Amino acid sequence: MLKKRLNCLDENALKNSQQTIKSLQKKLEMSEAQVCDLVPLARDAVRSRHEANQTGILVVGKDRRIAELESRLERSNRELGRELERYSALQKKICVESSQKQALRQNCSEFA
Repeated sequence: MLKKRLNCLDENALKNSQQTIKSLQKKLEMSEAQVCDLVPLARDAVRSRHEANQTGILVVGKDRRIAELESRLERSNRELGRELERYSALQKKICVESSQKQALRQNCSEFA
């Protein structure tokens, strides 16, 4: 009787093990299917991240170029300011010389 009971327990344990194995196989199949669905999404995510990095690199390059151009513009504005100051000084000098020349002409015409 004990032997029969042990056989019965072994059979129940075997059935339980087989059911567990079947359940685990189904779960494995479902997981594999999910992995197959996720692989293209993962590829897309990697591609998107790569494109975002490339865009970031381009933006950094453009920012650097903009900074260079702004620096050149500031230098050009300073140089232009200096040139305008020189032009203004020359213009004043010409006006003074012209006034002096006109005064000399008047003096010359008064003596003549």
